[in-house]
Amino acid sequence: MVIALAVIIGFFTACASTPKAEANIKVGDFHGGISADGNSVTINGYSGKSKNVEIPSEMRGLPVISVGSQAFSDVELTSVKIPDSVTSISGGAFRKITFQISK
Repeated sequence: MVIALAVIIGFFTACASTPKAEANIKVGDFHGGISADGNSVTINGYSGKSKNVEIPSEMRGLPVISVGSQAFSDVELTSVKIPDSVTSISGGAFRKITFQISK
């Protein structure tokens, strides 16, 4: 019984400290999804009011490596700074927006 309890406590402790794969997370004004392998994040949305946006290079300790489809769709922006960690931007990520991109 003691061994079973120790295993259960260890399981819940590990789950609480590690982001769940494919989990939706929010850090500041950015919404993201953790990859299936639990090693990276895709930005899936922005809910802030600032028109000058700097995409974070990491969220909850994981690198942001992509911007998902429609992540900034229909958002009024003036500029977006994209970190070097971002290696892919999905089609439609910035749909219906005119702005200047800097890297």
